[in-house]
Amino acid sequence: MRPARPLALIAVAAAAVWLAAAWVPARATTPEQVGVARGHGEETRELFQRAHRFVEGWLKHRDPASGLFPQNLSSPLWTPENSAADNYPFMVITCYLTDPQLLAGAMTDILHSEIRLTTRVGALPDTFSFPKQAFEREKTDWPRLVFGSAEYCKDGLLPVAELMGRSEWFSRLRAMTADVCDTAKVETQFGRIPDDGAEVNGEFMEVLARLYPATGDLRFLQMALRMGDAYFLEVLPANGYLPCHFWDFAAHQPRTTVLRLIDHGSEIVGGLSEVYALALRYAPDKAKQYAEPMRRMMGVLLDHCRNQDGLWFVEVDTKTLRGGGAVPDTWGYVFNAVYTYSMLTGDERCRDAVEQGLRAVCKIDEWPGGADSYADSIESAVVLLNRIDVPETWEWVDRITAKMSAIQKPDGIIEGWHGDGNVARTWLMVALAKTGGTHAAPWRPDLRVGATQTEEGLLVSVRADQEWSGRLFFDYPRHREHLNLDPNYPRLNEYPEWSPVEDGSLYTVTPSPSREGAGGEAAAVDGGVLRRGLPIEVPAGGEWLAAIKLVGPPPHGTAPLEINGPAWGAGTGDVALTFEVRNTSPALVKVDLSSTWGTLHPDHLTLGSQANATVTLRGSVTADAEAVITARTSPAAPSVAHAIQLLVDGNTTDYQDLSGSNTYQGEEYWWLNDGELTLRLHVEPGKAHTVSFYWGCKNDTRSAKMTIAGETQTVAQSGYQGFRWYDVEVPAGKVTGDVLEVRLSKPDTGSASFVGRVKVRRQ
Repeated sequence: MRPARPLALIAVAAAAVWLAAAWVPARATTPEQVGVARGHGEETRELFQRAHRFVEGWLKHRDPASGLFPQNLSSPLWTPENSAADNYPFMVITCYLTDPQLLAGAMTDILHSEIRLTTRVGALPDTFSFPKQAFEREKTDWPRLVFGSAEYCKDGLLPVAELMGRSEWFSRLRAMTADVCDTAKVETQFGRIPDDGAEVNGEFMEVLARLYPATGDLRFLQMALRMGDAYFLEVLPANGYLPCHFWDFAAHQPRTTVLRLIDHGSEIVGGLSEVYALALRYAPDKAKQYAEPMRRMMGVLLDHCRNQDGLWFVEVDTKTLRGGGAVPDTWGYVFNAVYTYSMLTGDERCRDAVEQGLRAVCKIDEWPGGADSYADSIESAVVLLNRIDVPETWEWVDRITAKMSAIQKPDGIIEGWHGDGNVARTWLMVALAKTGGTHAAPWRPDLRVGATQTEEGLLVSVRADQEWSGRLFFDYPRHREHLNLDPNYPRLNEYPEWSPVEDGSLYTVTPSPSREGAGGEAAAVDGGVLRRGLPIEVPAGGEWLAAIKLVGPPPHGTAPLEINGPAWGAGTGDVALTFEVRNTSPALVKVDLSSTWGTLHPDHLTLGSQANATVTLRGSVTADAEAVITARTSPAAPSVAHAIQLLVDGNTTDYQDLSGSNTYQGEEYWWLNDGELTLRLHVEPGKAHTVSFYWGCKNDTRSAKMTIAGETQTVAQSGYQGFRWYDVEVPAGKVTGDVLEVRLSKPDTGSASFVGRVKVRRQ
C-alpha cells in the first residue's frame, strides 16, 4: 500500500484538547480511505515490533565487562566502522520511537562506554577488543582511524541527528568531526583534507555540509570548501569530470581510474552535491567556480554510467567510460545527488532520470546481498519517493520489505552481523512513511498506527487490543530545526519528513467515524501541540480516527471571509434582503451560514479563492429587531459576522449606526467631544421627514449644535439615564435633494451629547 503523502501545507491556533475515541461522522473520509489507514496500521505494527525485537536480540550479546556489543556474533571486537556505524545507532533510533526507558538506560550507557573506552586521538575512536579490554591494535593506524570515524559519523551519528536533533549523540558527532578537521593529514594544493579516497572524503563532505548550517562552526565550512576545491577544481577537470576511488594529490592524477557507484564509493557523488548546495548558500563565489564541473559531472553520470533501464552500473572506468556489473543495491544514493542538482538548478533532465530509476527498479525483486542488500535498496527508494510519488514503486517497496523481514530469526537477530542495524533502519523508514510521520507513546506491541492522505487532511488511525492512552507525536520540519538546511534536498542517512507540522500554524483535528453511533466534536490545535504530542485515548479493541488538516499560518485572528450587504432593512410582513459572502483566502473553503433571525438561502457554500456568492435572508418583520448573520469556514478559523437592523416602519429611508470607541449600557455611541459628526442621510425630495436620534444621557443634560439644511440650533435632552429617541422634524421645503446633510458638534457650554444611532422616516 502507498503510505501517507506529505501534508504539503500545515498550520492552526488553540489549546490542547484531550480527544477521545468516539467521533461524529465527518464528510472527509470514505470506507476505502479508512481501510488504507487501518491497513498501514497493521503493517507498521509488525515493523515496529521487528525493530524492537532486533534491539532485544542484540542486547543479549553485550560484552559484560565493557557493555559494548560485537561487530558480529563471531567477533570479539567493537569497531567504529561496523558496530558503531551500522548497528548501534539504529538501536538508538528504535528505542527513541518505541522504548524511551531503554534509550535513557542501555543506549545511553553504551554511548558513555564507547566514549570512555574507545577514543584514541582526541574524540576519534578505534577498535576495542573484548578479550584484551583494550584497543585491538597497539599502535594507531591513522588511515583506519579516519575511516572508522568517517563511517561512525556519516552512517551512524548523522541519521540520529537527522531524526532526534540535539542530543548526546549530536555532541559526539560534532566532536569527532571537529577533530577530523583539526588533524587532517592529506596534503593538496588547496590545503589539508582528511583522505585521498572517495569513500572517506565523500562521507565527510556529507557530514560537513549538514553540520555547518547546524552549528555555524567555521572549521566545517572551511574544510567542506577545501574538499570542494580539491575535487571540483582538480579531480573532476583532470579525470573526465568523474571522481575516482583514489586520487594522488601530490602527482595530480588518479591512483585508480575506477569509480564505484555502490556503497563505499558512491558517497563522493552525494558529498559533492551537498558541498555544492552548501556553497550556493554560504559561499556564492565558490559556487560559481563549482557550477560548471558540477554540471559536467551530472552529464557524464547520466550519459555513460547507467544501463539501458536508467539504473547505475556497479562501477565505471573513468578513462574509457565503460561501465558494468549488476545494479548496486545502493542505487538511490547517486540519484539523491542527481535530484539535489535538479532542485538547485531546475534541470528537468535530472529530475526525469530519477523518476525513470524509481520505475525501473520495480523490475528487480531479488538482491543477492541478503537482508542488508534489501535494506539499502528499500532505503534508496523511500528517500526518493518522498519527493516523487510513484505508486508502483511503493508496491515494490512492500514486496521487497516482506522478503527482507522474512530473514529475521525468532530471537530478533537478522543475520548476526552489523548489517542487521541497516535492516532495522529500513523497517523504521517504511513504518514512518505509513504513519504519515507520526508515532505514538507509550509504544506497545499491540498498537497499530496508520495514516493516509485525503482531501480533508492526513487521516490517522490508532487502534489497540487493550485500552490505551498516550500521545500521538507528529513530524515537523526537522531538516530546518535540527540542521538548518535549505533546501530540504534528498540525502543519504536522512529520515524523510512525511507530514510535518509547524509551531504556530493552525490545524483542525476533524473526527471521523470509527464505528456506528460514534459522536464528538472537531477541535482546532496549534502545530506545537501536534509535534509535542496530541493526547488521545483508544478503548480496548477500539480506534481513534481523525483527519488533521492545515488551516493556515498566523495571523489566525483574521477571518478568511467577508460579508458585504445592507446595514438595515425596513418593511412589515415578509422581507427579503440579499448580501454577498466573499472568500478572501487563497484556498477553497466550505462555509456554514447562520442567522439570529429569519432563514438563509443557501446556508452552505463552497467558495474558491477570491470567489463570492449571493445569499438571501428572508423572514417576517413584526417589530424592530436585529439579525446577526455569521459565516464560519471551520472550527479553527475565526467567524465573521454582519448585523442588519430590521425596522418595522416601511417609510424608513435611512438608518445609520454611529458606533464609536465608547460604550454605555451596552450601546456603542459617538461622543461629540471626540469630534464633529457629519451625516449624509437618504431622503425623498420634496417630502417632509422626521430625523430621529438615539440620544444618550446620564441623569444630566446633554446638548449639541445641530445644523440641518443650513440652519443651526442648539438642542438638548435631559432627565433620564440611558438612550431615548429624539425627533427633529424637517419640512418638505427643506428637502431639496435625495441626500439631507446633518452636522452635530459640541455645544459652546454644557456637556456634549452622545448619540448611538440615527434613522430617517418620510412623513
